[in-house]
Amino acid sequence: MRAHLNTEKSLTPSWLKGLSDRRIGQALAIMHLRCDEHWTASLLADEVGMARSSFSRAFHHLVGQLPMEYLVDCRIQLAARYLLDRQLSVSEISEAVGYRSERAFRQAFRQRFGMAPRDYVKVHRDTLEM
Repeated sequence: MRAHLNTEKSLTPSWLKGLSDRRIGQALAIMHLRCDEHWTASLLADEVGMARSSFSRAFHHLVGQLPMEYLVDCRIQLAARYLLDRQLSVSEISEAVGYRSERAFRQAFRQRFGMAPRDYVKVHRDTLEM
């Protein structure tokens, strides 16, 4: 699989390219499975046995984003799914995806989707009901 990923780089989604490196793949798995933890690039690098600068450089080269940018995207995508499930409040969701404050979560969500979490639910609820 790694050989295929290395030869098909232009057709491969960026996160999938990260799997071509064992340690970057491990970091991706950690981010997806434990996104609620309070990570830093240094902590992630330590988890996969790399120096922070080497880790950040390799991650960016393979994935196309810095590690913390990728983690924010993971968190916000998961939050969007939680919002549409309508089982948790915005406050509970912000905590579940690793934000220490609801305000920071709302700001990151708005930056990613261009709207507040409440508006995202309204737009997508209307789409789902059609």
